[in-house]
Amino acid sequence: MSSLLWTLAVYAGTVLIAWRLRLVKLRTVEDRRVLLAILLVLAGAHSTAVRTGAEDVAANPVVIETAMRGLLDLLALLVVVPLLPRADWRRTVGDNLGAMFLIAYLAVAGISTLYSVAPIVTAGKAFELAVGLIVILTAVGMEPGGATGRVQSFVRTVVLFEAGLLITALAGFFLMPQTFSLVEARPGFFLPQILTSPYAHSNGLSSMGALVSAYGFAEFWAAEAGQARRLWLGLGVLGAICAALASGRQGAVIWIASMAVLLWVCKRRWFLILVAPTAVALAVAYRDVLLAVLSRGQASVTLATWSGRLEFWDAALEVWEQHPWLGYGFGAGGRFVALESIGEDAVGSLHSGYMEALTGVGIVGVVPLGLAIALMVVWAIRCLRARRLVSMAILVIPLLIRTFVSTGFGGWLNGEFLIFAALVLVAREHRRRRWIRPGSGLPESRKLVEQRRP
Repeated sequence: MSSLLWTLAVYAGTVLIAWRLRLVKLRTVEDRRVLLAILLVLAGAHSTAVRTGAEDVAANPVVIETAMRGLLDLLALLVVVPLLPRADWRRTVGDNLGAMFLIAYLAVAGISTLYSVAPIVTAGKAFELAVGLIVILTAVGMEPGGATGRVQSFVRTVVLFEAGLLITALAGFFLMPQTFSLVEARPGFFLPQILTSPYAHSNGLSSMGALVSAYGFAEFWAAEAGQARRLWLGLGVLGAICAALASGRQGAVIWIASMAVLLWVCKRRWFLILVAPTAVALAVAYRDVLLAVLSRGQASVTLATWSGRLEFWDAALEVWEQHPWLGYGFGAGGRFVALESIGEDAVGSLHSGYMEALTGVGIVGVVPLGLAIALMVVWAIRCLRARRLVSMAILVIPLLIRTFVSTGFGGWLNGEFLIFAALVLVAREHRRRRWIRPGSGLPESRKLVEQRRP
């Protein structure tokens, strides 16, 4: 229960601060309902119940925290129910290919309850996923002029909630080290302590920090001079500091990759003349120091297996070959079959959202998920090349990397999935547009050219 209480308290403070700073819109009843629904869904996703061992879950599946997660999702659904008749479902679902892919993925997840190795777990996770999709589709459908503005607001809200968790963790690292600091056999990058929290693992905080940092810097370079620009700069720096203190290697990779692409898109001269040569020179000069920092005292054998991930993935592929088409049940194949086959059933997941999807819903479920990913990636590349909607497009990099080495958006409902689904929906909005790069010599009014199919 502590993780839920911490998360709810932090989110309440985040809403108040973001509203005072005018970072979120609360002008209408619809805005307030959507914000509350996002808060409830995210609060449930930060429960520590997901880290319970498989045997404990099977023996006592209705633990109090799991029940609380279901209650929060049910409340989120009730909050958005009055908005359902007002949403433009034809535009949001009927004319949106990405929405159809996501709904197909949800349908396979729900049907998998019928043959799941852990039906209660699969039913719960499928319900969470359904509520998350309903919240996103309703929020996007409430925008009369198109999905882009509403998706931008939706993504910003999720990022700000995650930023609130980071700010709390960073303050607690210094003020409440007994709760927000952990000394492990593997030290941090720079300190013996590692940033942690009751509501997120250190790796989660590291990846979350890298995502928030990339979004903050993208907004900073896109914003006009003023208070908002300073706030986004602070958010970018905050995320980078949290990623470093949490000392997650996945967070470091996410931050480096995201910032490299962001600098290439927004500050190319800086990147080519200063940042890239300096980074390469430092990496060559201090390669031994960097390797020691990144290894964090782990044995070479552990590093070679990516902290056991390769063993998990081998087990996942072996059990998937036995049921390749439908898998073993959404959210259940990894923990209850693959990990149990190698005696690692106390581990919460396969540490790869792609593997979780493959073992959970098989090829039938992975196909619509893969198509949604492809749609999102193509859209993001076009946005980055045209320097449009950069703060949203850059999030594709953290999402893809995080899902490769952790659950990310490929396992079940969480903050990453909410952002992923929102980007998939907006990708369809711009699928038929051709964007002209800045500096092409065309007047500003002609930089966005509509191309309609005959």
